[in-house]
Amino acid sequence: MSKIFQTTFLEKKHGGKSKKKMEVINEQELLLSNYEVNELLKEEEQRKKLQPQNHSSQKQTSPLYTIQFEVRNYLSALPIIHQTAPQIQKLLSELKNYKLTKAEKLQILNLRPSSRVEMHLVCFLFLKKKNN
Repeated sequence: MSKIFQTTFLEKKHGGKSKKKMEVINEQELLLSNYEVNELLKEEEQRKKLQPQNHSSQKQTSPLYTIQFEVRNYLSALPIIHQTAPQIQKLLSELKNYKLTKAEKLQILNLRPSSRVEMHLVCFLFLKKKNN
């Protein structure tokens, strides 16, 4: 799983069965980039391939599978397919010089402005939002 998740798993016993529950420790840390979502879905896909055939065929008909499929299709059309973790780290380290919130950095990362005009529009929207 992504290192950005700050969660803890609690085990509770219900009628002799152990049930795991995920609890969010700090919800502000749950902002995920498109890249991270794509990586999580890839990991999930790999995990499903390793499961026995009878379990994976049942899950492919579930609503969750449909959502995952649609999200993967959407993300595959974005420029994130060309991003790498070192590129993202480099961008984030360069953005430290500016007084941007985590959400603003995430927007820049997800939008990937490719020209000065696009970057100017993104910054303009940030400033407009802060002045309101």
